[in-house]
Amino acid sequence: MRRQSVRSPFLATSLVACCWIGCVGVSGVASETQAQELAQRERDLIREFIREQDPRTPEDAIQIWEAVNAAPRFREQGRDRPVSDRPWGDDEKRNLLSMLKEFLQNRQADLIGDFDEADEWPDCVAVGSGNDWWGSGVLVAPNVVVTAAHNRVKPGDETRLRQVFFGRDVRERGERIEILGEPHLYATPTGAAATVPDLAVLILAESAPAHIQPRQFAPSAVLDDLAQVHSVKIVGFGGDSPASGVTNAGKRRKTDVPLYQRLCREADQKTLDCYSSFEFVAGREFLNRGACPGDSGGPAYVLVPATGQWLLAGITRRTTGPGTRACGDMSVHIRLDTEDFIQWIRSVPGGEWP
Repeated sequence: MRRQSVRSPFLATSLVACCWIGCVGVSGVASETQAQELAQRERDLIREFIREQDPRTPEDAIQIWEAVNAAPRFREQGRDRPVSDRPWGDDEKRNLLSMLKEFLQNRQADLIGDFDEADEWPDCVAVGSGNDWWGSGVLVAPNVVVTAAHNRVKPGDETRLRQVFFGRDVRERGERIEILGEPHLYATPTGAAATVPDLAVLILAESAPAHIQPRQFAPSAVLDDLAQVHSVKIVGFGGDSPASGVTNAGKRRKTDVPLYQRLCREADQKTLDCYSSFEFVAGREFLNRGACPGDSGGPAYVLVPATGQWLLAGITRRTTGPGTRACGDMSVHIRLDTEDFIQWIRSVPGGEWP
């Protein structure tokens, strides 16, 4: 990817201009019309700043974003004296973030993930009912699929999950298998039902096609190996549009994204909507690759370099982050290396384990 440095002369002058709202606003005498004009001027200047920087890749956009966040203060071009001790305000940063994403999205037609044309990940399934598929899952035993608990009903109309689909594309020929009874929602070690984590087990009425091998769980030592593991492969049947998230859903797609947090930090639980005790965060702002609506419940794999095996690190719960798009930035995943989770999955009645 092309790397570029942030052009400091324009950055300096634009940042000065972008803080006009704050500088004028302190007087308390600006009229509503003046405030609107200043807000529009700020947006125009940010757009001009982005066009001048000309980001062509997610790496470029990240570099610009990091430079803005690292700027301690604004300085007038060609002078040493500070013109403002105030860094970019929260509203200005939100505008910059949104406009950077819009600009980058218009510059590149990068898909959220690539179609699994070679059928490399057949253990990743679609979940739904009839000809309606709204989520993903992963085969972990011949007749056991793990998915997200919120997939038990279709969003919006309460259609209940009744089948899983084995195949690359729900519009093509594949194998549909009914589930027995209702999805089993995670229960705590004491047996009490729980809404957290967002985890469910489906027991199939018959075993998966013989050529499809269930995926093995990754042990904690693999996922926490800082020296060897830096990314995960997300697979699912979600859409490919950062704007809506649902365009072209129904095809199995795959993509590699960096591990952002191997275990969600407590300080980020509210911002990222993740749980610090059992979830990890993958992806990065502006990446334009990652989980989309419809990928929920699908697998996140991790590669073991020593063996070349892809093991199941977790399942996708949701997209996340402070961005304004449906997907293409970061996502939250339930870690399945937790012993409580594995024991519970194996304990669900009807599962056929080797």
